Amino acid sequence: MKTPALRPSAAPRSLSRRLTLLTVLPLAIAAFCAEAAQPTETPRQLKFENKSWSGDFDAMLERRMIRVLVPYSRTLYYNDKGHERGVTAELVRNFEHYLNKKYAKQLGKRPITIYIIPLTRDVMIPDIAKGLGDIAAGNLTETPARLKVVDFVAPKDRKPVNELVVTGPSSPAI
Repeated sequence: MKTPALRPSAAPRSLSRRLTLLTVLPLAIAAFCAEAAQPTETPRQLKFENKSWSGDFDAMLERRMIRVLVPYSRTLYYNDKGHERGVTAELVRNFEHYLNKKYAKQLGKRPITIYIIPLTRDVMIPDIAKGLGDIAAGNLTETPARLKVVDFVAPKDRKPVNELVVTGPSSPAI
């Protein structure tokens, strides 16, 4: 068996090609990696901003979102290892289930989602008035000043609430 004969000029040309590839290839790879590292689009992300919005219940059904403002407390609403707990949290989830069951035909395959937004009590009524929430839940007393800003809903058979201020001898004057 004969081996093919190499031309005298073949060896240097092959070596020069390899050297050229060795110098050009790293530059091409670096340029490709730099181009791949640059994002072509802005990455998708969740938006946590709460925009002002107001509407009636039919508009909430169409929007498929209800925002409930709740006070953060050990009884009404708290977060336990990533789970919403408390009386208000359970009532809100039951309300969400009830709405999705009652309006199932109207909603189709896109159910209503209720978002619980924990706040301090002092900003709940003003935030409802600003349109940053749809419902405020959390033992809020109906007062004439608050009735000028928002409407209250309570069971018809509920007795009126009387608030009593308790102080001690070292308490500041009211």
